[in-house]
Amino acid sequence: MQALKRARTGILPIALTYLVSVMVGAAMAHSGNHFALAYRDRMVGRAMTASAVMKAFNRGDRVRTASFHFAGNLVLGAVPQTLAGIGVLPPYPIAAFRGWVGGIVSVDGNHHSRLADRRQRYYYLSVFLLQFVPYCLTGGAGVHLGLSWYRNLRTSGFHLPWKLPLARTAIPDVLRIYSRAAPLFLAASFFEFLAPSVNEPRRPRVPPSTRRPAARQIVEKHQGAIRVRSKVGKGTVFRSSRPDLQQSGARLSLKNCITLRRQPLRYSASPAFLLGSSR
Repeated sequence: MQALKRARTGILPIALTYLVSVMVGAAMAHSGNHFALAYRDRMVGRAMTASAVMKAFNRGDRVRTASFHFAGNLVLGAVPQTLAGIGVLPPYPIAAFRGWVGGIVSVDGNHHSRLADRRQRYYYLSVFLLQFVPYCLTGGAGVHLGLSWYRNLRTSGFHLPWKLPLARTAIPDVLRIYSRAAPLFLAASFFEFLAPSVNEPRRPRVPPSTRRPAARQIVEKHQGAIRVRSKVGKGTVFRSSRPDLQQSGARLSLKNCITLRRQPLRYSASPAFLLGSSR
């Protein structure tokens, strides 16, 4: 925590830059800005055809995809931004561009908002948060590194700057911050490519009338009732009673019940029949 406290002068401005740029990008995409939407389509198109990450994703290898993505975020994304922080100013345009890209992908390929659907909104915001925090930490660590260099340069009268007269705690602070950021990058990558909203297409909503088994419709049509009896390890039996059969003297016995285990739904013409079974 002390490392984060000492680096807060770099982390907080980077975080603010990310937030502002994300909101700008999202606003441009949702307002139908042609430049933002066209850039989003070109970027996603290039990633789908040329990116090793997406090639692994298209082959169905989710774990390798997440591993490649994690390595890219950490080695090609975070480390260069941290090193650029020695110059203090370069991390800010990097953060602004990266945040803007995160904002324009808040719409899908049809340019519909990913925030309108509950599952997609949860997925997008979760991935954004898991990547936003470590990028702020690593970018702010670089700025902290650069500020410590310039403070020591000013103290020494700007002599021999190539020796990088860093503060004694600067590099250990960066290493401690990376020890916290790396697990977040890993969690973000695995969540992004292993989450159900990516791997499992959403099932279309089925009207209630078509979800009912035919047997239940028959029972309700005759003003009958359904009773359920469950036993552990023996499945669930649904018994029905129908007034028309009771008036005609038909007996309702357990022999007329059918218990099915892990089998397709069946129907019986007997007074008591199975609607469905479960284990």
